[in-house]
Amino acid sequence: MAPLPGAELVQRPLQLYRYLLRCCQQLPTKGIQEHYRHAIRQYKKQN
Repeated sequence: MAPLPGAELVQRPLQLYRYLLRCCQQLPTKGIQEHYRHAIRQYKKQN
């Protein structure tokens, strides 16, 4: 999967979080999207 446009502009943790959530929309199935969205959210809660 190629990076989304604007990936080079990610400089802060919040920007990375939002970028990763946008990347999830590119995944093939709804189940996979939800799995990774949940994992990203859980990781953010820990930090």
